Amino acid sequence: MFDTAARARWGSGVTLHEDEIEIDLPLVRALVDRALPDLAGRPLRPLDASGSSNALFRPGDDLLVRLPRQPGGSETIAKEARGLPYVAPGLPVAVPRIVAVGEPDLGYPERWSVVCWIDGGTPDVPVGPGVAAGELARDLAGVVGALGGFAVPTDALTDPALRSYRGEPLAAIDATTRQYLADCRRLPGLDLDLDACLRLWEAAIALTCAGEAAARWFHGDLIAENLLLREGRLAAVLDFGGLSVGDPPSISSSDGKCSILPGERCSGPSWTLMRLPGCAALPGRRPSR
Repeated sequence: MFDTAARARWGSGVTLHEDEIEIDLPLVRALVDRALPDLAGRPLRPLDASGSSNALFRPGDDLLVRLPRQPGGSETIAKEARGLPYVAPGLPVAVPRIVAVGEPDLGYPERWSVVCWIDGGTPDVPVGPGVAAGELARDLAGVVGALGGFAVPTDALTDPALRSYRGEPLAAIDATTRQYLADCRRLPGLDLDLDACLRLWEAAIALTCAGEAAARWFHGDLIAENLLLREGRLAAVLDFGGLSVGDPPSISSSDGKCSILPGERCSGPSWTLMRLPGCAALPGRRPSR
């Protein structure tokens, strides 16, 4: 068994989480070689840009190894493996295709996955007003609308693994979000129209109060690091570990800091919300896949 306590973390050595699992190149090399002998001869390197949820390594040019950084990450790997085959055929953009799921081994305590590499770059954030912002909002609306259009099986409605605080009604995080916006006003040099963000939020709250909607599928983490662009248009959506069912307008990123706030429709009021300057994509974490 590898002595995980004796290893330095890969890359710059920056720790993103208090309970972060130590992951380095020798460990990943050993995991891949043992679980997937066909990949044993491939060169392996850490991805230049680190993910916030998963450590990322490339075995060759066509694959990506994703290892959860925190305890409990096996759940998201398993959820993605179950959910992607269901939603992928009906989405208007590419999503990761899972090649293999590895089991805990060699002192690493979580499941991990190998997916096909998708070319593209993450959007610069915040996305300013203009044609690029409108196109990104339109593309995202297509993804959100497609997800919301999938049937939700009865067993999914009662599956606790598919329920998340991110699918609760927006009213449940109204006070917290307003406090976040107030706190942001004290940040020096923040290049973000907070008045527009507040108007967006209040309009979204008004939409959710218009009536009760049936639970729908949602991605759960539509932030910049999980989007890939090619030639300025959305080409892929990544990391479906947060795939869940819940209140359709509540499509948000971590801790209620919303990257995109469409309603269940992709036209009319919902489209207006998504086009507000600076609110199509707010600053997120480091790029991940």
